[in-house]
Amino acid sequence: MKRDKCLNTAADLVCNDREETHGAADKSFGVIADLWSVTLCLEIHPEQVAMMLTQLKQARIITGDASVADHWVDLCGYASLGCELSTKGD
Repeated sequence: MKRDKCLNTAADLVCNDREETHGAADKSFGVIADLWSVTLCLEIHPEQVAMMLTQLKQARIITGDASVADHWVDLCGYASLGCELSTKGD
């Protein structure tokens, strides 16, 4: 997959498909952060959720089939969501 297709696919997913399915990232990642905070007994922030989800995708690339484009697309998507959450969408 060419880089522009990877980025465009990630953009389409995080801006359209996934938001329609999972709701707004700030709310969804906020809820995930709250749940993880209780589970781990420490404060997790929404942008940290995005960072940890990028690590999940990295682990799948390392331990699985690195040629699966979905891993790379999701990695781009989670990184873009982390950027938006940490910069407050500026």
